[in-house]
Amino acid sequence: MNQRVPVEKPSFGLDAVSIYERAAPCVVKVQGDRKIGTGFLIQYLAMYFILTCAHVLEPIDNFTAKFLNGFSLRATCTFVSRKMDLAVLSPIIDENIPEFPSLELESSQLQPGKRCWILGSPYGMEGAFSGADILQAPLGDFIRFKALIAPGFSGSPLIDAESGAVVGMVTGAAGTSLGFALPIEPIRSELTFFADNLTRVQQSR
Repeated sequence: MNQRVPVEKPSFGLDAVSIYERAAPCVVKVQGDRKIGTGFLIQYLAMYFILTCAHVLEPIDNFTAKFLNGFSLRATCTFVSRKMDLAVLSPIIDENIPEFPSLELESSQLQPGKRCWILGSPYGMEGAFSGADILQAPLGDFIRFKALIAPGFSGSPLIDAESGAVVGMVTGAAGTSLGFALPIEPIRSELTFFADNLTRVQQSR
Protein backbone atom coordinates (compact mmCIF):
# COMPACT_ATOMS: atom_id res chain seq x y z
CA MET A 1 0.00 0.00 0.00
CA ASN A 2 1.43 3.33 -1.01
CA GLN A 3 1.79 5.86 1.74
CA ARG A 4 1.34 9.53 1.08
CA VAL A 5 4.49 11.45 1.95
CA PRO A 6 3.73 14.80 3.59
CA VAL A 7 5.05 17.73 1.60
CA GLU A 8 6.28 20.75 3.49
CA LYS A 9 4.59 23.92 2.31
CA PRO A 10 6.96 26.69 1.19
CA SER A 11 7.37 29.64 3.50
CA PHE A 12 6.49 32.98 1.98
CA GLY A 13 7.73 34.94 5.00
CA LEU A 14 6.17 38.14 6.27
CA ASP A 15 3.54 40.03 4.34
CA ALA A 16 4.35 43.45 2.91
CA VAL A 17 2.38 45.37 5.54
CA SER A 18 4.25 43.63 8.38
CA ILE A 19 7.61 44.36 6.76
CA TYR A 20 6.69 48.03 6.37
CA GLU A 21 5.41 48.39 9.93
CA ARG A 22 8.56 46.82 11.37
CA ALA A 23 11.01 48.78 9.22
CA ALA A 24 9.38 52.21 8.96
CA PRO A 25 10.23 53.43 12.50
CA CYS A 26 13.92 52.69 11.82
CA VAL A 27 14.29 54.42 8.44
CA VAL A 28 15.22 58.10 8.13
CA LYS A 29 15.60 60.74 5.47
CA VAL A 30 19.20 62.00 5.60
CA GLN A 31 19.50 65.63 4.57
CA GLY A 32 22.51 67.90 4.26
CA ASP A 33 22.67 71.34 2.65
CA ARG A 34 21.89 70.15 -0.89
CA LYS A 35 21.68 66.35 -1.07
CA ILE A 36 18.94 64.07 0.23
CA GLY A 37 19.16 60.33 0.73
CA THR A 38 18.02 57.58 3.06
CA GLY A 39 19.53 55.92 6.11
CA PHE A 40 18.49 53.31 8.65
CA LEU A 41 19.07 52.91 12.35
CA ILE A 42 21.01 49.96 13.77
CA GLN A 43 22.32 49.12 17.22
CA TYR A 44 25.93 47.96 17.36
CA LEU A 45 27.90 47.38 20.57
CA ALA A 46 25.06 48.97 22.55
CA MET A 47 25.32 52.18 20.51
CA TYR A 48 22.99 53.61 17.87
CA PHE A 49 24.28 54.34 14.37
CA ILE A 50 22.68 55.39 11.10
CA LEU A 51 23.99 53.67 7.96
CA THR A 52 23.80 55.51 4.66
CA CYS A 53 25.81 56.04 1.45
CA ALA A 54 28.97 58.11 1.40
CA HIS A 55 27.93 59.86 -1.82
CA VAL A 56 24.85 61.25 -0.05
CA LEU A 57 27.02 63.23 2.36
CA GLU A 58 28.05 66.82 1.87
CA PRO A 59 31.47 68.04 3.01
CA ILE A 60 29.90 69.13 6.29
CA ASP A 61 29.89 67.60 9.75
CA ASN A 62 26.24 67.76 10.74
CA PHE A 63 23.17 66.25 9.16
CA THR A 64 19.48 66.04 9.90
CA ALA A 65 17.86 62.62 10.18
CA LYS A 66 14.07 62.77 9.84
CA PHE A 67 11.85 59.85 10.86
CA LEU A 68 8.52 59.04 9.20
CA ASN A 69 6.62 60.25 12.28
CA GLY A 70 8.07 63.73 11.73
CA PHE A 71 10.64 63.57 14.53
CA SER A 72 14.10 64.87 13.57
CA LEU A 73 17.48 64.71 15.20
CA ARG A 74 20.98 65.85 14.36
CA ALA A 75 23.70 63.39 13.43
CA THR A 76 27.44 63.62 12.88
CA CYS A 77 29.47 61.63 10.38
CA THR A 78 31.86 59.38 12.30
CA PHE A 79 33.10 56.98 9.60
CA VAL A 80 33.28 56.98 5.79
CA SER A 81 34.45 54.37 3.32
CA ARG A 82 34.45 56.02 -0.10
CA LYS A 83 35.59 52.78 -1.71
CA MET A 84 32.45 50.99 -0.48
CA ASP A 85 30.20 54.07 -0.61
CA LEU A 86 29.39 53.52 3.07
CA ALA A 87 28.98 56.13 5.80
CA VAL A 88 28.22 55.74 9.49
CA LEU A 89 26.43 58.57 11.28
CA SER A 90 26.17 58.96 15.04
CA PRO A 91 22.79 60.42 16.05
CA ILE A 92 22.89 63.09 18.74
CA ILE A 93 20.35 61.62 21.16
CA ASP A 94 19.07 63.55 24.14
CA GLU A 95 18.95 61.56 27.39
CA ASN A 96 15.22 62.27 27.67
CA ILE A 97 14.45 60.61 24.32
CA PRO A 98 13.10 57.07 24.73
CA GLU A 99 14.90 54.08 23.26
CA PHE A 100 14.76 53.85 19.48
CA PRO A 101 13.83 50.77 17.48
CA SER A 102 16.54 49.46 15.18
CA LEU A 103 16.89 47.08 12.26
CA GLU A 104 18.81 43.81 12.44
CA LEU A 105 21.56 42.94 9.98
CA GLU A 106 21.52 39.46 8.50
CA SER A 107 23.83 37.63 6.13
CA SER A 108 21.71 35.81 3.59
CA GLN A 109 22.23 33.53 0.62
CA LEU A 110 20.60 35.76 -1.97
CA GLN A 111 19.64 33.70 -4.97
CA PRO A 112 18.03 35.02 -8.19
CA GLY A 113 14.30 35.42 -7.72
CA LYS A 114 14.44 35.99 -3.96
CA ARG A 115 11.94 38.61 -2.82
CA CYS A 116 13.07 41.66 -0.86
CA TRP A 117 11.76 45.16 -0.12
CA ILE A 118 13.30 48.63 -0.06
CA LEU A 119 12.06 51.57 1.98
CA GLY A 120 13.40 55.06 1.37
CA SER A 121 12.99 58.70 0.41
CA PRO A 122 13.01 59.08 -3.40
CA TYR A 123 13.06 62.76 -4.35
CA GLY A 124 12.83 63.51 -0.63
CA MET A 125 9.44 61.81 -0.21
CA GLU A 126 9.67 59.76 2.97
CA GLY A 127 8.22 56.28 3.32
CA ALA A 128 8.30 55.06 -0.30
CA PHE A 129 8.06 51.26 -0.32
CA SER A 130 9.00 49.09 -3.28
CA GLY A 131 9.31 45.37 -3.94
CA ALA A 132 12.73 44.18 -5.10
CA ASP A 133 13.56 40.90 -6.83
CA ILE A 134 17.15 39.67 -6.70
CA LEU A 135 18.48 39.34 -10.26
CA GLN A 136 21.89 37.90 -9.51
CA ALA A 137 23.67 36.41 -6.52
CA PRO A 138 26.15 38.88 -4.98
CA LEU A 139 28.98 39.43 -7.45
CA GLY A 140 31.97 41.15 -5.86
CA ASP A 141 30.71 44.00 -3.70
CA PHE A 142 27.25 44.33 -5.22
CA ILE A 143 23.80 42.77 -5.22
CA ARG A 144 21.79 43.41 -8.37
CA PHE A 145 18.03 43.66 -8.04
CA LYS A 146 14.96 44.73 -9.99
CA ALA A 147 12.73 47.37 -8.38
CA LEU A 148 11.00 50.65 -9.00
CA ILE A 149 13.84 52.93 -7.93
CA ALA A 150 14.60 56.65 -8.07
CA PRO A 151 17.14 59.21 -6.73
CA GLY A 152 16.88 59.38 -2.94
CA PHE A 153 16.71 55.62 -2.41
CA SER A 154 20.50 55.57 -1.85
CA GLY A 155 21.14 54.33 1.68
CA SER A 156 17.85 52.45 1.90
CA PRO A 157 17.78 49.04 3.58
CA LEU A 158 17.30 46.01 1.35
CA ILE A 159 15.01 43.90 3.52
CA ASP A 160 14.54 40.14 3.31
CA ALA A 161 10.86 39.35 2.74
CA GLU A 162 11.06 36.20 4.88
CA SER A 163 12.96 37.36 7.97
CA GLY A 164 12.40 41.13 7.92
CA ALA A 165 16.14 41.68 8.47
CA VAL A 166 18.43 43.90 6.39
CA VAL A 167 20.47 41.91 3.87
CA GLY A 168 21.98 44.87 2.00
CA MET A 169 22.08 48.64 1.53
CA VAL A 170 21.00 50.32 -1.70
CA THR A 171 23.85 52.28 -3.28
CA GLY A 172 22.59 53.27 -6.71
CA ALA A 173 20.69 52.41 -9.86
CA ALA A 174 20.97 52.12 -13.61
CA GLY A 175 17.78 53.58 -15.00
CA THR A 176 14.55 53.23 -13.04
CA SER A 177 14.37 49.46 -12.59
CA LEU A 178 17.89 48.09 -11.99
CA GLY A 179 19.31 48.68 -8.52
CA PHE A 180 22.58 47.90 -6.78
CA ALA A 181 23.16 47.19 -3.10
CA LEU A 182 26.05 46.38 -0.78
CA PRO A 183 25.78 42.95 0.86
CA ILE A 184 25.80 42.80 4.66
CA GLU A 185 29.11 40.96 5.07
CA PRO A 186 31.39 43.80 3.84
CA ILE A 187 29.26 46.28 5.80
CA ARG A 188 29.79 44.20 8.96
CA SER A 189 33.54 44.11 8.31
CA GLU A 190 33.68 47.90 8.06
CA LEU A 191 31.56 48.27 11.20
CA THR A 192 33.93 46.00 13.11
CA PHE A 193 36.94 48.03 11.92
CA PHE A 194 35.19 51.27 12.88
CA ALA A 195 34.09 49.95 16.30
CA ASP A 196 37.59 48.70 17.13
CA ASN A 197 39.07 52.12 16.37
CA LEU A 198 36.32 53.85 18.34
CA THR A 199 37.02 51.62 21.35
CA ARG A 200 40.75 52.42 21.19
CA VAL A 201 40.01 56.15 21.09
CA GLN A 202 37.65 55.90 24.07
CA GLN A 203 40.17 53.83 26.07
CA SER A 204 42.95 56.36 25.38
CA ARG A 205 40.96 59.22 26.91
